[in-house]
Amino acid sequence: MILIHDGYMIDPKSGREGNYDILIDGDKIVKIAEKIEPRGKVTRINAEGLLVAPGLVDVHVHFRDPGFTAKEDINTGAAAAAKGGVTTVVLMANTKPAVDSEETLHYILDKGAKTGIHVTTCANVTMGMQGKQLTDMKKLAVAGAVGFTDDGVPLLDAELVRRAMEISAELDMPISFHEEDPKYIENNGVNRGKASEYYGIGGSSREAEIALVERDLKLAEETGACIDIQHISSKEAVELVRQAKKRCSNIHAEATPHHFTLTEDAVIKYGTLAKMNPPLREEADRQPGTGGRHHRYDRYGSCPPYCGGKSKADHRGTQRHYRVGDVSGAGHYGTGGQRISDHEAAVASDEYQSGGYVPSGCRISGRGRPGGCDSDRYRSGVHSGEICVQGHEYTVYRMESEG
Repeated sequence: MILIHDGYMIDPKSGREGNYDILIDGDKIVKIAEKIEPRGKVTRINAEGLLVAPGLVDVHVHFRDPGFTAKEDINTGAAAAAKGGVTTVVLMANTKPAVDSEETLHYILDKGAKTGIHVTTCANVTMGMQGKQLTDMKKLAVAGAVGFTDDGVPLLDAELVRRAMEISAELDMPISFHEEDPKYIENNGVNRGKASEYYGIGGSSREAEIALVERDLKLAEETGACIDIQHISSKEAVELVRQAKKRCSNIHAEATPHHFTLTEDAVIKYGTLAKMNPPLREEADRQPGTGGRHHRYDRYGSCPPYCGGKSKADHRGTQRHYRVGDVSGAGHYGTGGQRISDHEAAVASDEYQSGGYVPSGCRISGRGRPGGCDSDRYRSGVHSGEICVQGHEYTVYRMESEG
């Protein structure tokens, strides 16, 4: 038997939180109490000063397998997730080949089943992520997909989106959307405003997100589909979601920590290392009192999940002129072809600390520190920001608690 004693336990399912001992026999928790004195041979784990919680869930992950394994693969991503206390991940479907066939879906699920964590995946909405022909969503659902998305590519055909929502509603499965209308974008990855003016480029207007969010919220209400607005970035889109959720409970949205802790100022400071889709926007989009990102966590639950959600970009492609540099947004599980895991050696740096707040229910395991950083200033688990690894700055991520 194993006794975990003197830890601070968080149980989202029951709502119980406090200092408890936990007794484990084999693969089952047999007792939870304020003080347990077991008899016989027991392995004791002193959890004083630590958080004890169920496995965490990241609902927006890119393991880049198949097709882009120089950036990440299922084994390395799962190993890093496990070290961070993440026991369930939902993979996005923008792989190569795309997850538009049972063959690719089975490859991912079979490989994920051998990792030791729960690896699930979405399937694509359209064939080859081309936005023209729907996949056989019903067949992919039977084969094990947990949802549908063409994440990374916006779906521009409204009637195709309507048909996809109708099918997902019939299947009672979620469908997620990357909301960036290209007609409002001259140069993607940087906000149209102060940052785009600094680099002398057109940038990406907030209207690119607002227009598609507005369209898809309307379609969701009409079809009854359960939808997820991915990596939302503008205060106007957040407000649209808030209002829609008052009318329809099947509407959800997700927030990435870099979007609610950083602004386009980071793009000016770090260049292509802060380039991402959708781009970092203005201070008003993240400040409370303006309808921005902190308002996501209101009584309407506009955007409850914290999601990793950024691509594992290769930094060999980002150290270039802003017009041609690859999208960066360094990732939680591994980045830049180096496969730096969140549990590997990392030095927390005050220079890159962004000061984002994370509520207690979303703290990461291991003394509540984000990303496995060893700095004592992260011990309370209330900050997200940047860490410096081998000379590169990486975004620290937070995940949604399971249950």
